[in-house]
Amino acid sequence: MEVLTYEQIVEKILSHEAKSREDLSIIESILHAYGNPHLSYPTVHITGTNGKGQVAGKVYRTLNEAGYRVGLFISPHLRDYAERITINGQKISQEKLAEYYLDLENLSNKYAYELNFFDFTTIFGFRYFREMQVDIAVIETGVGGRFDSTNVVRPLVSAVTSVSMDHSDMLGETLVEIAEQKAGVIKKNTPVVIGPRAKFPPLFEKAHAVSAQVSIVEKQSCFYDTENQAIAKEMLSCIAESFPFTEDDLREGMKHCLPCRFEKRGNIIYDVAHNPDAFARLVGALKHVYPYRKFRFVIGMSKNKDFKECLKQIESVCDHVHFVKAHPKRGAEPEMLAAEFAKITSCLSTIEKNIAEGVKNAKAALKKGQLLIVCGSFYLMHEASI
Repeated sequence: MEVLTYEQIVEKILSHEAKSREDLSIIESILHAYGNPHLSYPTVHITGTNGKGQVAGKVYRTLNEAGYRVGLFISPHLRDYAERITINGQKISQEKLAEYYLDLENLSNKYAYELNFFDFTTIFGFRYFREMQVDIAVIETGVGGRFDSTNVVRPLVSAVTSVSMDHSDMLGETLVEIAEQKAGVIKKNTPVVIGPRAKFPPLFEKAHAVSAQVSIVEKQSCFYDTENQAIAKEMLSCIAESFPFTEDDLREGMKHCLPCRFEKRGNIIYDVAHNPDAFARLVGALKHVYPYRKFRFVIGMSKNKDFKECLKQIESVCDHVHFVKAHPKRGAEPEMLAAEFAKITSCLSTIEKNIAEGVKNAKAALKKGQLLIVCGSFYLMHEASI
């Protein structure tokens, strides 16, 4: 039998492409075969177009500070696939991932299950959290909510952080259709927190239909992390009776930020903004923290994103853009991005050979005191932030 390296296993997992589905029966069948690990510990469940990872991280860190053994399931990863499944900050081991992969691959082949890479990852996370006996797990959805692989949990509280245009091919062409998919995380008699950018009728209709108690977070300041904090605090208040924490725990938890979310290192800010709403939030944060300044950008985007609307957002704060290809297969061609950008603004741009070259050239061209913003896709962050 061929012995696979960790890198080969990750490559095989990610080769199972994402496909849309209309029910969760396959996931439920597989989890049942494993003894329903996702039902063996309490969970909180978070969806939303933007902000869900940050909210998940803040809830996780607060509970971790309070002394609980906390599983955190997030996506995508920036550098290492194992970042998606952690307990108290420790990633799942390569050996455990290999064990789970080979087992699940055999099972899916035996019963001809068609699984995508997120199905694999979700099942790994649920099994790992049970095996490692977490006190509670914080679960972030992948895409949507209703048919997301994670939407088999029975959470103590759910949240919808925001609703905006993204993944239209899978979730719908309108905000209402997307909201209908996000509403899938709302469970019977279970509290749900709705962020200020998620107040769409389908969410309230679903909550009413299943007698879910609704907590609405009102609009915060223009710095989007304030909004993430408010949503996280509301979620934590919903579970405080079962999982008590102190004000100090909460204070530390709210400081927590996942990597490359408006993360400043030296004279570079890394941000995984990758859709129009996220770009608008990034620009709002730049104007809030650094008013009246212009920035140099390195931008690479996926082909399936609304890059025209994304690029429109940066016009008011942009000095120069270096366009790169974010991903060998999924990345939009930098020439195309530059052509679209030229239709929007007279701001200058440069087409770069690759990500590393783009960051190097952009850094060299910075004026004294100027900041470089690297954004547009999760895919470019690993190479750009080394």
